[in-house]
Amino acid sequence: MEELSDVEEPYRAAIDELLAKAETVEDDGGVEAYRHFVACLGIKDTVEDRTTTGSQRVVYRSAERVLNAVERTGDGDDLERARHALGAVSVTDDSTIRDGRVEVLGAAELGMRTFDHVFVLGLTASHFPGSANRLALVNAVTDAHPDFAEADQARRAEYRIASLVAAAESVTLSRPKQQLDGTEYIDAGILAEFRRITDTEPQRRDEFGHLVGQAPTGRRDKIGAREDAQRALATAGARAGPETLGEYATAASSTELFAEAAGSSDWLSTEAAPGEGVIDGIQTASDRGLARPSEHTGWLTPETAQSLSFQLDRLSPTQVERYASCPFRFYAKEVLGLEEEDRDEGPINRGHYVHDVLERFYTELRDEVGSPVSLTGFDQEDLETRLLRVAVDELQAVDDEFDDRWLFELLAGLGDADQNEYYNRTAVDGRPAGILVRFIEEELALYVDPDGRLQNGPLTAAPVWFETKLSFDVDGTTIRGVLDRGETTSDGRTIVRDYKTGFTSSERDTLDGLSFQLPIYAKMLEENIDEVTEAVGGGYYRLKEPGTVSSTAGQIGFVGDDPKNASWRGNSYRDGYGGTPMVYQSSDKPSIETRAGFREFLDDVVPQRLSNIVSGIEAGTFHPTINDPDDAGCSNCPFRDACDVRSYRRQLFMENMESEGRGAYVPPIALGVEWAPAVEEGEN
Repeated sequence: MEELSDVEEPYRAAIDELLAKAETVEDDGGVEAYRHFVACLGIKDTVEDRTTTGSQRVVYRSAERVLNAVERTGDGDDLERARHALGAVSVTDDSTIRDGRVEVLGAAELGMRTFDHVFVLGLTASHFPGSANRLALVNAVTDAHPDFAEADQARRAEYRIASLVAAAESVTLSRPKQQLDGTEYIDAGILAEFRRITDTEPQRRDEFGHLVGQAPTGRRDKIGAREDAQRALATAGARAGPETLGEYATAASSTELFAEAAGSSDWLSTEAAPGEGVIDGIQTASDRGLARPSEHTGWLTPETAQSLSFQLDRLSPTQVERYASCPFRFYAKEVLGLEEEDRDEGPINRGHYVHDVLERFYTELRDEVGSPVSLTGFDQEDLETRLLRVAVDELQAVDDEFDDRWLFELLAGLGDADQNEYYNRTAVDGRPAGILVRFIEEELALYVDPDGRLQNGPLTAAPVWFETKLSFDVDGTTIRGVLDRGETTSDGRTIVRDYKTGFTSSERDTLDGLSFQLPIYAKMLEENIDEVTEAVGGGYYRLKEPGTVSSTAGQIGFVGDDPKNASWRGNSYRDGYGGTPMVYQSSDKPSIETRAGFREFLDDVVPQRLSNIVSGIEAGTFHPTINDPDDAGCSNCPFRDACDVRSYRRQLFMENMESEGRGAYVPPIALGVEWAPAVEEGEN
């Protein structure tokens, strides 16, 4: 009041009267008192004057709608709620705004907007806004002070939608009936609450888009897009025969349903008339919806397969695994020749470099080609010096530029610091030790055992073959590959090793029919190398990170009786045994106990699986994966945008495959079955 001391009469008296009325409104706390106060200010009369712009009237009426909503939902003492609501109102004085316009807004964009007619779509529990999951470390910040507290997005959206509904003249609430697989959606909480308090029954539509219980009222109740029509007619396609489908196609074509929709939503074009293609569309939707194997779900007809001119004369182990993982991915890559967009060549180039380094390192150590390489007589310092020299030479020879961070992880601690610029960049367990240092330590521990930690001495196998090209035939198809490393004992028992700088398969991936590299290379050695009496195991040599280097990743083998084929070691080697062709970590044990069980796997199971794969490729069986999406790597597949995989129906698809009598491959892992040797089950 002191600030009004300089105001002259009669203005001071008018201001005093206005302030007194404002205090009365605040004491009353009601919206009606606030309306009376606004009227005393003359705002309403001014806004309704014909000289006032239409946009100003829009602003005033927007505020009126908010006050109406607050008043209808309150208990009379609503002034504070009205202040909060009006503070969030977003209005505009854009003179170009006209009645009859339509705005499409998300829940986060509503603010406190008001509209005459409101349509709220997608009111399902899965689509309604919710608070995002946060890392646990963020909780310390959000709990530190109320100002940092995370807003409840679901409650905020409910409040905004409720305010929008309260101020509207008419409201339509909508949610989809079901998902593509037929699963019913769950109502959003706010929709369930609306139903409870209003006792309103929903109006449902059938698969053809018509209101249930009512006759079609014209074009607006008809399906409007080609994809919608195919989904709706899939129901008919599942129940009707070709003749009936032909009648549906004729009727749809005569009403111009497909003529109007065809080509409207994509760039595809076809020479066939809409009526001619509709039967295929219906059958496609039906076959996919029912998980029925056919030419519409990836099984090529003989004519189509012949027109592609794909010659199955040879396969690589990688291609075999690609088909076992997902026939459609094999089809896209190997048959159609589609390129993998945005493919990162870095990991591939790094793998080639490591393979070249280790091949040259070992070939320089051996006395002659074909002779086993013994590390006895070499100390770790000598081996590291040799490996560093090879690594530096190969690095200078490659055209690719590798990431410095990866080179640090690979070369840290190797050889002499004066000769290795990456020597001190990575520290593990208190000393510089990169991937190649860990590799040397692993090799010495198993093949030399300088500290005597293996109770029965080092492994009896020794490396002898490096980056060796091998092949063998399966039903007229040659499978060719390059073996990274093969090891042999003095009596011709053989182990295969495959270097991995990326993902490493598990033992169960191999035994259950998803991975094939180890058994394929084992069979190749047996059929191509005279000195090999039999393959007794194999494993992946993991060289991805310094802390995970291991020669025992994903191993396949068998325990054996006399002599033992596999033994165990502890993480520190102190309780290790050794003295066998291969060794396992103490936490692992071969799933196969006997030599007979391992021979069953190599001689019977693997050839039969490969034969099924070859038959499937020759028959044009290229359906999307029937494996679990994680096993098939669906999330990283370069062709996922073009794939119609329906993993929730894969079990039904496999059941339907059995009755078709067509060449196809079903991995045991897809069936949820763990393979075990029949000979060992009989013994048990």
